Amino acid sequence: MKKIFTLLFILATLTSFSQIRISQVYGAGGNASATYNADFVELFNSGASSASLAGHSIQYASATGTSWSKFDLPAVSILSGQYFLIQMSAAGVTGVALPIPDATASPVINMSGSAGKVALVNSITVLTGTQCPPPFVATIIDYVGYGVTANCFEGTGPTPVPVSNANSLTRLAAGCTDNNNNAADFTAIIASARNTASPLNPCGAPVATLVAGPDITNITTNAGIESAPQTFTLSGFFLTGFTGNISVTASANFEVSLTSGSGYASS
Repeated sequence: MKKIFTLLFILATLTSFSQIRISQVYGAGGNASATYNADFVELFNSGASSASLAGHSIQYASATGTSWSKFDLPAVSILSGQYFLIQMSAAGVTGVALPIPDATASPVINMSGSAGKVALVNSITVLTGTQCPPPFVATIIDYVGYGVTANCFEGTGPTPVPVSNANSLTRLAAGCTDNNNNAADFTAIIASARNTASPLNPCGAPVATLVAGPDITNITTNAGIESAPQTFTLSGFFLTGFTGNISVTASANFEVSLTSGSGYASS
């Protein structure tokens, strides 16, 4: 089996933050050329201690809408530096399956792949109106207006445009950056969903990190039969000031290349 890696390095810095926040938004699940077959919202605990989601909800509205759909989160705690993955929509036919979600919205909430509004709320009361400017009510903990047509957002503007159905809107520094400015705090990169089983990312002690996406743990092939090449993106975090080279090597029976179609090297 051969795996091809396209390297994408993101230089990130550590900034001030609140404890629980939205770290990734993906609304193109199941669409043509989608990375994953379902929409998701990813939460992250950037604080130094565990935090409970009891009494919290994730709520979604369209880019210019005033009607919100909500999902009440389970009464669980997230460790410091831990992610929490919420599958929002039903699985479609295009894209790989999400890593095991930590929660699944019921009823499902279908999000737009291009623009919308997502709020993390310390309440199970449904929001009304645009909630502009956030936090319009004290119960809103975090608010992400994504895509160019979103009519409400934190800071100077909405997040960048997703550009393609393969991309999510991902908070910089693997979730640690929070300047209360959607335009500056998020970037559009290949979606790479993280759940509570993903490596912890304590914001107080950043380390150079490479994350491969989409999910590289569910590749299957028949024994003795070479698979078709597959392309992944490596996203780099906390690389500013990192000294030395980062080596990318293949595990047994895998080969990697920086160029599609040639130059493979075994481990």
